[in-house]
Amino acid sequence: MESLGRPSEQRFEYWNTNDDAASIFTPTYWWAQTFTPQMSHVISYVKLKLYREESIGTITVSIRATSGSKPTGTDLTSGILDGNTLTTDPSGAWYQIDFSPNISLSANTEYAICVRTSSGSVYWREDDIPSGYPRGDSCYSLDSGINWDINANRDLMFEEWGR
Repeated sequence: MESLGRPSEQRFEYWNTNDDAASIFTPTYWWAQTFTPQMSHVISYVKLKLYREESIGTITVSIRATSGSKPTGTDLTSGILDGNTLTTDPSGAWYQIDFSPNISLSANTEYAICVRTSSGSVYWREDDIPSGYPRGDSCYSLDSGINWDINANRDLMFEEWGR
């Protein structure tokens, strides 16, 4: 495990290569990336590669359980980011979103990183066709997280960190 985060924290699951496209999310059009930890641990934060084109509101990033490889239920934990601090460079930049509370994730159990914004449009950089992360898929919702569909052809850029 890489340990370039805060002391005593390490990177667990991630996909941060082959960044060749981006998916847009809005207040009603959400994206998620599912992941399956190989080791039980407490998640502290995620890093996502994002950018914006306009002034936007608060970005909420959360962890949810999954059912049928799609996000389900309410947020298990969440964190926020001021969307107006994002770069406008379409290449994107990595942003850290801290979670409160920190929660335990179980090995070999699938979870979802869900992302939404209160206003405007945000782009999440991705690996588009063929995707490469072997323990999850991207998902999207057209109705603010009520119904989800899987997009197995892409993986969104993410790193999940914990202890």
